Amino acid sequence: LIASGALLTAATLFLDIALWAWVYRQVGAISGREASLYFSGITFTTVGYGDITLAKCWQLLSVGEAVNGVLMAGWSTAQLIYLVTRMMSLSIQSADNHKAA
Repeated sequence: LIASGALLTAATLFLDIALWAWVYRQVGAISGREASLYFSGITFTTVGYGDITLAKCWQLLSVGEAVNGVLMAGWSTAQLIYLVTRMMSLSIQSADNHKAA
């Protein structure tokens, strides 16, 4: 279950990156699927290499994605910690129930 939760979290984060890439293409900020996915990925993870830049009128859009990426990193970490803690708690309860029986 923990591995499934981690994979689901990773898939959700990639979906978020893909949605931002789609937005960049739809508004005409970046042309090309590969370039928009690349830019979205480095912006979402706040790496920001700077090899692809947006026109001045779209720069605040990338700031929004970076903020979204930071918030999603915290949310994803909290979700995975909760999942591991919950699984450990259920495992301990199960062991206690077997001892009592």
